Amino acid sequence: MPDFTQSPERFSLKRSSIFISYKLGLPATLLGIFFTLWFPVIITNEGLPLMAIISIYGNAILGLIFTLLFALGYAGYKVFQNYPREKSLLISSFKYSLTINLVCWSVFIIISIVDNLEMDILTIIIMPLAGMILCTILATFTVGLLICALIRDRIKNYAEIRKQQMNFTNSGEHL
Repeated sequence: MPDFTQSPERFSLKRSSIFISYKLGLPATLLGIFFTLWFPVIITNEGLPLMAIISIYGNAILGLIFTLLFALGYAGYKVFQNYPREKSLLISSFKYSLTINLVCWSVFIIISIVDNLEMDILTIIIMPLAGMILCTILATFTVGLLICALIRDRIKNYAEIRKQQMNFTNSGEHL
């Protein structure tokens, strides 16, 4: 892979990696949040479980969504930055998913605790911790894997095109 340390190509590839992370990660996560909120309603056909979830975790859900915007960009950048060092796509996907979930769920847990000081902390933390573990595992093998594969392909394709351009200019065939 060519060295992109101080080039405009590096900036373009970095932006592209972050864009891929947003383009695929944001809709998938928002759909997951929406489905998680409405799952009890679908199962019970009543709105009471949704009201309970929103009353306990409402502000934390908003914090999770806003934090997600930062976490997706940061994780997309880290995948790009660690590309030459990472040999396994699965490890790269795990790090990507873990980064996003640690940031988002940490904010979720902190906001939940602050909003519900009168409740037992363990009761408040159990569901978000289970959600963090489940989301990390699911995202590693689904959307995280797809995002990391697309970012790697984008970098590899760019490197191949750049190499072909260099060979063409050095060969003198264009004259």
